[in-house]
This record gives sequence, structure tokens and C-alpha cells, in this order.
Amino acid sequence: MSTKDGDPIGTLEWSESVALAAMQVSLMQSDLGATKSDKTVAVKAAVLDDAVAGFREVAAEDRPDRPDWLTQLLVDMDTQMHAAADAIATQGRRLPQLFDSRERSLLLLVDLILFDPWPAKASWHAATHRTNLEALVDDFPNLDRTDLNRMG
Repeated sequence: MSTKDGDPIGTLEWSESVALAAMQVSLMQSDLGATKSDKTVAVKAAVLDDAVAGFREVAAEDRPDRPDWLTQLLVDMDTQMHAAADAIATQGRRLPQLFDSRERSLLLLVDLILFDPWPAKASWHAATHRTNLEALVDDFPNLDRTDLNRMG
């Protein structure tokens, strides 16, 4: 994924934004799995459900620039309605390898680090969040953990 000539440097393309949203769903789902409090699980599950619904809506847009991975993901989500979050999260964990530009990868990393979907009384499970950010960073071809350490 790369930016076209004339696109603003600090702005994500549509396909990059959708990829970012899938990576965010993967972070949310892992965090939800590490959450122990039933009350917090319920709150986070509702936020994740909203994120999945929003992802579905945006991903279903009929666009000429829809990436191949997204077309397949839409098919997977349609055949596994109850497991849409799993399908999105699985794909989200695969997407960093598609970003061959260091600048574009850094933009995504900043967004991933700053991403905080949880309401005020809920927060990230710190160890799980860090481990999952590290796993994503490890898969970006032009990033490494020192980039994450400098920012996060």
C-alpha cells in the first residue's frame, strides 16, 4: 500500500484506513480476551460489536480501490456471521506485511498507539496491549520495536 502522488502525506488512503480498523479490531479482541471483570467484559464487548458493525459498513462500500484482502474478508464475514470479529481480527494481524513504505507504516503505528476505544472506566490490559502492538510492529517490513519504544 502506498500513497498516490499528490495525496497529503499525513492522511491515510481509504484502503489504509480500513486496514487500520482491522488492526484495531484485533487489538480490541485480544484485550477483551484478557479482561477478567464480567462488567468490564460486557462494556468492552459492546464497544467491539460497534466497531465490527462500523467496519462492516465501511468495508462493504463499492469502491474501485477495494484491496483483494478485503473482498475475501467480506466473503468470510458473510459465511461466518457470528464470527465476524474473529475474521476481522485474524486479517488485521496479517495486514502489516502489506505496508512497504516506512512513512505509511509509521502513520499507522501512531494511530495504533493512540487508539483507545474503551470508555472512561475501562482501560487496556497493559501487558496484552503491549504484546499485541509488538506483534503488529514485528510484521511491518520497515518498522521494528525501537519505533514502538520511541513512541509508546
